[in-house]
Amino acid sequence: MRVIICQFIFILLINAFICSEIRANSLILSNQTAQKGDEVVFELSIDNAPNDVTCFGFQVVYPADHLQFKPDEYEIGQLLLDDFGSLRIGEDNLGLIRIGWHSNKENFKIPKHASDVLLKLKFTILSCQNANIELVSLVDHFNDWSVRNGHFQIDENSFCRLDINGDNVIGLPEIIGLIKYLADEKTYRHHK
Repeated sequence: MRVIICQFIFILLINAFICSEIRANSLILSNQTAQKGDEVVFELSIDNAPNDVTCFGFQVVYPADHLQFKPDEYEIGQLLLDDFGSLRIGEDNLGLIRIGWHSNKENFKIPKHASDVLLKLKFTILSCQNANIELVSLVDHFNDWSVRNGHFQIDENSFCRLDINGDNVIGLPEIIGLIKYLADEKTYRHHK
């Protein structure tokens, strides 16, 4: 009897593993690197859609003190070109974008297993700080989807790297820091 129970449990585990759909991130927001003042475009993509989609809704949360959303400069991606239907993109509050869509065509859908760009959202970089952009409150056919949030990073060659005190100005503290750095470097070379 014990052998039968062990075999039964083993078969259940194998079936659960084989039949379960291993899902990675289905809704992906790209990462970007730029400098203060630059405009960047974050691509929102679907990767191997876990189900058919005829409507969706979600919110994009971003730090409004670091990024400025350009609500009239978004682009429709390949997945919605044939029917951008009732697409709504609005910024209710600074730092919160609401996006919703439903198809206007009777038989149009984003099919299961589809992979491509959904939307492109444009932002202006306002500060010298890195920032995360999050996809939250997914509803309708995106309800159970996994997401990969986006990240913005200041370019390593940006003048922002020199801004020691974070006031967005290269001033006396930065000059003193540079002199200290050069003095330490000269001392290091001299002792070698």
